[in-house]
Amino acid sequence: ASCEAAGAGDPGAGNTRLTFTAWRERLSSGLRPSTSMMTKQNFVSVNKLVAVAVEMFGEATAACCKSEGDDAESDGGGDGAAANEVAGSPDVAALDFKRLDCLAEWVFAALAFLELPLFDDVQFQMQRLRRTCHHLVAASRRAGVSADGGEKLRGDSLHDTVLARASLLLVIVTEVFGQR
Repeated sequence: ASCEAAGAGDPGAGNTRLTFTAWRERLSSGLRPSTSMMTKQNFVSVNKLVAVAVEMFGEATAACCKSEGDDAESDGGGDGAAANEVAGSPDVAALDFKRLDCLAEWVFAALAFLELPLFDDVQFQMQRLRRTCHHLVAASRRAGVSADGGEKLRGDSLHDTVLARASLLLVIVTEVFGQR
C-alpha cells in the first residue's frame, strides 16, 4: 500500500518499462535504487527487475556457494541443497561484499514494488532467491567457525551487513511471499 501511495502523486508512475538489458546495465553500474525511479516502473518492468536482480545476486554469490549439486540445479534437476550441506569449505572471502550489498538493495527494492499474486516466473525467481540466501547464510556460518568449533572473529562490518541482508531477504521471501 505504501508503494502505491508513493506513486499516487506522480503522473508518470507506472508508465516506464525497462528491458532486461537496461536493468542489467543499471544494476551493474553501481547505482542504488530510489523510490522515485521505482514508482515509475510498470508491472512488467518490476517483474523484469526481479528476474535480473535475483540472477545477478545469485551470480555474485556463486563463488562461495557453488558445489557439485549446483550443476544439477542449473539443469533443472533439484535444488542442490543436500550437496551444499556436505560441500567443502566455502570461500566467503572470494565474495565482493560491496557488490553483494548493492545487489541486495536492488532485490529488496524489487520485492517492495512486486505485486501480488505472483506469476509462475516470479515464483521461480523467488525460489532461486530463497536457495541463494540459504546457501549464502550457510556458507557464512561455516566460514565463521574455526577448526576447533569455536567462532572466528570476523570484525568485518560489511560481511555482517551482507549476512544480515541475506537473512532479511530470506525472511521476506519465506514469510511475506510464502516461498518455503
